[in-house]
Amino acid sequence: MLVHRWFEARMPAASNSLKVGVLAAASFALTMGSSTLPSIAQSDNKVTLEAIDGSTRIRGELIEYNEDVYIIKSNLGTLTVAFDSVECTGAACPDLSPDPALTRQVILTAVSDGTVIMGELVDYSSDHYTIRTALGEFRISNRLVDCVGDVCPEIEVYDPNFSIRIADRSTSNMMQTLLRGFARSQQQLYQAASSEGRTDVVRINDQESGELIANINFVHGADDGPGGAFEDSKTEALILNRELSADAQQDFSSFGSLNATLLGQSGLVFIANDDNPVRDLSVEELAAIWSGDLRSWRSLGAGDFPITLHLAEDRVIRDADSLVKLANFIDNQPDEIVVHATDEDVIAAVQSERHVIGLVERVSAVNSKSKMLSIRNVCGLVSSPSNFDVKVGRYPLASPIYAYTKSKGGHPFIEAFIEWAQTDEAQQLVAQAGFASRTLQRMKIQDMGAAVIHTAAVEPDFDGAEFASMMRELRYADRLSITFRFLQGSSRLDAESVANVQELAKRLRNREFEGQEVLVVGFADSVGPAPRNTILAAQRADTVRELLAAQFSPETLLQVPLTSLSFGEQMPVDCNNTDDGRANNRRVEIWVRLQSES
Repeated sequence: MLVHRWFEARMPAASNSLKVGVLAAASFALTMGSSTLPSIAQSDNKVTLEAIDGSTRIRGELIEYNEDVYIIKSNLGTLTVAFDSVECTGAACPDLSPDPALTRQVILTAVSDGTVIMGELVDYSSDHYTIRTALGEFRISNRLVDCVGDVCPEIEVYDPNFSIRIADRSTSNMMQTLLRGFARSQQQLYQAASSEGRTDVVRINDQESGELIANINFVHGADDGPGGAFEDSKTEALILNRELSADAQQDFSSFGSLNATLLGQSGLVFIANDDNPVRDLSVEELAAIWSGDLRSWRSLGAGDFPITLHLAEDRVIRDADSLVKLANFIDNQPDEIVVHATDEDVIAAVQSERHVIGLVERVSAVNSKSKMLSIRNVCGLVSSPSNFDVKVGRYPLASPIYAYTKSKGGHPFIEAFIEWAQTDEAQQLVAQAGFASRTLQRMKIQDMGAAVIHTAAVEPDFDGAEFASMMRELRYADRLSITFRFLQGSSRLDAESVANVQELAKRLRNREFEGQEVLVVGFADSVGPAPRNTILAAQRADTVRELLAAQFSPETLLQVPLTSLSFGEQMPVDCNNTDDGRANNRRVEIWVRLQSES
């Protein structure tokens, strides 16, 4: 069976077991090209030669030495002493330290034809050796050669055949798009080998040698039973459209802790015909449509037409629980619906008939340019399935796409792929596939009209002074599509927020906000006195600011100042009359503005 070789190497120190005379001789021969050194200068050349057993000691001027003898001028005359029988002390004694270049000498032999190249190993990675020779420095793929020498990397063999379990086919399509881009970035060849039932097979080969690097089985339906997802030893990653709770992660305790990486955002959306004037529906209206109690568009302002709900076959069962996020009204499966095989069939039905409403994956609606309906929450706040609302967690049916991998002992191909999947290059591919990527977007407070109006007109604890302060501070600022939230009843950030700290710190290091002030803005829910909530929101903002500031030196922070602000209950993103809504409102946002615009 062909296996792909991945390398994990160490550069050991020089061996102490080699005889000093041998090392000195080898170093001497490599650096001088001769077995005899020139005579020692007569200044500062006093030495003492002492027998190894301590029986004899000779003092004098060292005239010359080689790998066999010392020649010393003493009071007894000029003496020749065997090199390996004495120890030499004094400023003129030869330096017996091994040549650093000598300790890194290796021989690389081509796997294909036995071609040999010798030299000093300068560097190595999972892909290449860098070797310095008499003809110059070369970078050679480590898959093309075998390495011989004390500093050659230790080889650990990994089977290229493994599995990735994925929630559904749309997520599988995104993953395959990412893998195609990753292979291209690594000068590798990507091939979709086969597709049968719920399994797609992808092969990746080395572009130069043709060697098999990875043979991946994409198995759909990871959500069918996450507890057993890693029972198969071949499974190296689990891709879910949700974040695993701490309790759920206990199912994988035999594999140690799991690494969670946010790849993008998906979700469900309701779609309507382009000629349908309805732009949004309330959760009560959606619940009534779902249950069959609302059967006409008349009360919604779209004429006396019957409402028909269309779904894809697997949506009826799999996503019934997800819809509970709309409201507590939805506790049963719909009775009168039209079931289709795929989302594409649902979209075709909606486009052909004015009275049809469909429920599909957001990526399907985005790629088909379908009309997506916004959702009015029970308190009147409107959430759209836009990229920005999905990224900041404002849209209730959004779902994060997480890659769960083994924290220890995982396949190095998966580790390299997950690291690359967080780059801007990879996230552009996520967006092209129709998903909401991790790429930062900006929005001005002037573009948040509905949220601003709701704050002033609806919120019972509206504070005019605090509202005016918020508008004054943020009127020239842009909100970034990055949000920090805390675990319930804890000051600890959730998994996505921990990743957001690192992401924002990286952008600050890359001078992405040079010349701008970064505002770390805390908000709260409406439970309890408003002044107390403003203080709590300030504490959350200070926590995030301190986590960010810890990533930088004081000098760097002078270039990009981080300022904490708090506006308490102002501008809620969700309703304060539900647990989930209150949790969403306990947040920290990031805004940026020119340093002169305060």
